[in-house]
Amino acid sequence: MGDALTRRALFRRLAIGGGALALPTAAYAGYVEPDRVVLTRIDVAIPGWPRELDGLRVGQITDTHCDCDHAVERAARAATLLAGAQPDVVFLTGDFVTVRASHWAAPAAEALKPLTSAPLGAFAVLGNHDWWAGGPHWMSRSLHRLGVRVLRNESALVGRGRRVCVVGLECMCERAAQLSQALRRAPREAPRLLMIHEPDYGAVAPPGFAMQFSGHSHGGQVQLPGLGALHTPVYAKIYRDHLERAPHHPVYVSRGVGVVRPGVRLFCSPEVNVVTLRSA
Repeated sequence: MGDALTRRALFRRLAIGGGALALPTAAYAGYVEPDRVVLTRIDVAIPGWPRELDGLRVGQITDTHCDCDHAVERAARAATLLAGAQPDVVFLTGDFVTVRASHWAAPAAEALKPLTSAPLGAFAVLGNHDWWAGGPHWMSRSLHRLGVRVLRNESALVGRGRRVCVVGLECMCERAAQLSQALRRAPREAPRLLMIHEPDYGAVAPPGFAMQFSGHSHGGQVQLPGLGALHTPVYAKIYRDHLERAPHHPVYVSRGVGVVRPGVRLFCSPEVNVVTLRSA
């Protein structure tokens, strides 16, 4: 109860004292910060990660939400920014479109073209909006034409010599994730990296993954100092932003590139990510 009262008091003070700042803040949140895509770099030490794979750079881009020309242009700028960081492999973790996949899937995929030049390839999973916008086949086909491997409850071996197994699961919102199917051809000896759109899968995932990459949360889109995200969607309630710790493995949750309604960001810049995996 004490925490609730403190929050109420804070919001009351913000409402009373922030009236003069409301209009410029709204303008910044609606028109400036959503387009300020940043590159976030982080090193993650993983116990048992093979020394011959130390320094593997995973580029991640997620939640581009292409639903208008402006969103496609922002996605293209984000892809160029990430490609310039020269990741070894690229993970695309879903919600490429928001609506009308029949119209927006092709331009959403084309915006990501610079990322297909990653030395070890580009891999994708689909998000809930990719399903809801008219069916997952639209985005899957568009990415496939671009040269991106879409993992739909599948796994793939990446690299040369000591290779990494990338496991891609369908989204939780559609109750479509089938881990046993995805692992059917996954060699036991290869370290496994997990891709799934929703980060909260980490709470129920079994042991055996070195790390998980997800999006979906948008970091809340609006964060307040001292309070964090005001709201995150279902299956992004436990793990919300950046590096989190699940029971069996670390989870990296990217804030993503795009927005959904309300189309604002505040103290929560859109981002692309380079995660460098280190031997602990």
